[in-house]
Amino acid sequence: LVHFAEAIVRLASEDIAADGKTDNVHHAEAVLDRAARAMAPRLPAFLSSCQAEPAAMRRAASLCRYLLGHCSARRGQGGVSGCDGLLAGPPGEAVAEALKTAFMRQPDPDTLEYIAEAIAYLLDLSERARPVVLDLASTLHNRMMKLVPMLSADTEPADVPPADAMLAVATRLRILAKAVDVSLCQVRSFCAAVLRLLDDRADAAENGCQ
Repeated sequence: LVHFAEAIVRLASEDIAADGKTDNVHHAEAVLDRAARAMAPRLPAFLSSCQAEPAAMRRAASLCRYLLGHCSARRGQGGVSGCDGLLAGPPGEAVAEALKTAFMRQPDPDTLEYIAEAIAYLLDLSERARPVVLDLASTLHNRMMKLVPMLSADTEPADVPPADAMLAVATRLRILAKAVDVSLCQVRSFCAAVLRLLDDRADAAENGCQ
């Protein structure tokens, strides 16, 4: 179902972007309007049901970005589109929480890119999504800051090496920063921590050569 739904909204979105014929554009917009009314409130369920299936999750994330992108583009138009208010209030917050969970769990870079794009559109549609995105960015930042000292210190072996864990967090922060403003993550303190790490490694290398 997710693969089929994603294909429908993707093709309709591509028709709008590529076709200059008014009738075709209106038809594609009508398809996306109906899809948004039917599926936007159900996006948390779609995302939750796909968490364990990477291929399905990629399609679910893509579905989110197309639907939320359409809703964002139709803001203020009202009328038959019916997109205004679909994700206002609790529904928007629920979608944000589902996207946040998927963003923290999914390893596929394409899936993460789609989720970040969906989050950017959702921020245009729901004020209640903002605290959730703030918490996501802060969680990533805090995790990064905890991992940095572990790279230059003697620590007990872990299931996931600190360097690998840090790479995963840094990748998510980079992707999120491309879509939304993560300056709230205290980038200055992060850079200072990384510089301290580099200094520690340089000192260790120098001492090892002496």
